[in-house]
Amino acid sequence: MQRKSYKKISSGPEEWDAIVKEFSEIQENSIYPLRIYASVNERCLKKAIHEFKKRQLAYDYGQTEADQQFYTDLSERFFSCIAAPVSRAETQFFFDCDSEEEYELCLDQLPEGVIILDYPTKIGRHIITKPFNPKGKNLAYHTDYMLFVK
Repeated sequence: MQRKSYKKISSGPEEWDAIVKEFSEIQENSIYPLRIYASVNERCLKKAIHEFKKRQLAYDYGQTEADQQFYTDLSERFFSCIAAPVSRAETQFFFDCDSEEEYELCLDQLPEGVIILDYPTKIGRHIITKPFNPKGKNLAYHTDYMLFVK
């Protein structure tokens, strides 16, 4: 059995804090070990709507009337469009350092002034940076990633 998934869209820092608080309460009262994730990149609602309409039209013109599966869970379809790389409003780099050595190596190669967020995880550190030209650097990073919040 798949666990229920909770998804919300925030439109600013205050709303983000309220959603994290709400999800934290759900997490604390659950009998299951739940986790809270967020996208490393801000999403563009206009791009997500465009992607949704594109998928909807592709489905409508490729299926018969008897098969209307696309419309059975519109919420999940829309969240899929929001999460799609095409719906990014920005591109940030995400570095997942699983050891102190990996973390130090990453810091040594990052250009000055690009770090947005640097925080500890259970086994290492995460670094989020503004985009930069990684050519000539030995860095492994992600450009569209889900962050562990709590």
